[in-house]
Amino acid sequence: MASAKFSHDEQSRVVSYDGSSFLVRGKRVFLLSGSVHYPRVHPSRWTELFATFREASLNTIETYVFWGEHLHFSPRDSETDPLENIQYDFEGRRDLFGFLRAAHDAGLYAILRIGPYVCAEVSYGGFPFALRDVPGMRFRTLNAPFQKEVARWVQYVAAELHARKLMAPAGGPVVLIQFENEYQMVAGAYGEEGNKYLQWCS
Repeated sequence: MASAKFSHDEQSRVVSYDGSSFLVRGKRVFLLSGSVHYPRVHPSRWTELFATFREASLNTIETYVFWGEHLHFSPRDSETDPLENIQYDFEGRRDLFGFLRAAHDAGLYAILRIGPYVCAEVSYGGFPFALRDVPGMRFRTLNAPFQKEVARWVQYVAAELHARKLMAPAGGPVVLIQFENEYQMVAGAYGEEGNKYLQWCS
């Protein structure tokens, strides 16, 4: 779905699993993670936070990526693309990339759960409210308007992760990425289209 600087094969050579543990750059690693959501922690506390991870013998931080937190857009002026004028905000507590760099500096790996649906007890499951204005939109299923917006968002995040060298092949902390979240809770409502959507996600 998203073009990236590093192919799946290249990522697999850097991060793999042999049935016993993960191997990162040829080193056997047991990923012991804790979950912290970056928008909920002020950047001034990141150093302290990551120090507590190390004290607890954790080596990995896991976080959702909150699409709805980052998407902002100008008043729409296009009848064909309601989100034509979107802008992304990664400043302050929304600084996902700074959060990952700080984790890396603290010696931690990172797992990203990029949704698009994250739940996480946030409004609308983390979806941007603006998606409701897109004609024909149906969420979390094989739906062209939804897939278009998901692809646009994921391609942007992937490009930034690669450009900022935050992925494992470039020496960065991100070793795993999860797409979609808790889908089994709604899969029955979507039937075969839901199965096809999950295949598209992969």
